[in-house]
Amino acid sequence: METNANEEQIQKRPPRSAPLAIQLAGLALLGAGFVLIHFVPGHIAAASVSWAGLVLLGFVGIGKRSLTFWIFFAMLTGLEIGLDWPGFAVHLKILSDIFLRLIKVIVAPLILGTLITGVAGHGDIRKVGRIGWKSLLYFEAITTIALVLGVVAINLTRAGEGLALPTNPAEAAPQKHSAAQVGRFCSAYFSGKHY
Repeated sequence: METNANEEQIQKRPPRSAPLAIQLAGLALLGAGFVLIHFVPGHIAAASVSWAGLVLLGFVGIGKRSLTFWIFFAMLTGLEIGLDWPGFAVHLKILSDIFLRLIKVIVAPLILGTLITGVAGHGDIRKVGRIGWKSLLYFEAITTIALVLGVVAINLTRAGEGLALPTNPAEAAPQKHSAAQVGRFCSAYFSGKHY
């Protein structure tokens, strides 16, 4: 009796190509929306195409339990919000500040725990030393490559060029929004600076 129920469940499942096709359609619509934004800025059709792509990607993601998928989905959603509603996106800065501070909080204990577990798991000190040197060499090489890629990307794209920032923080315009006060409170709370 139980085998019949399993066979029925297998038969009811859609083929794996259906979610892949929906995912590819969502990415294609999202890409088309990004291209349309450059040709028709501020037009509702470009935003609608992008949001339709995001809805399709979200529909596919409901069945996935992949954290990587949801991280990329959130990044694309944030990009679309920034393109369509830049004024609203500025007020969401508090979420990015909280996220980055939480990452800073977890990195040090995670690295320490990894090192302690790695050293404690090896019985031979020579092996630990060899792994340490290899890890250090790998870290230096990858960090150098990342820095070179970052410098090349900034020099090619000229990001931030023409941006005029005040040299004196006192010259910056004060924010009179209550959201800014909430943002300062949350930033201070998550940074550990309680006033």
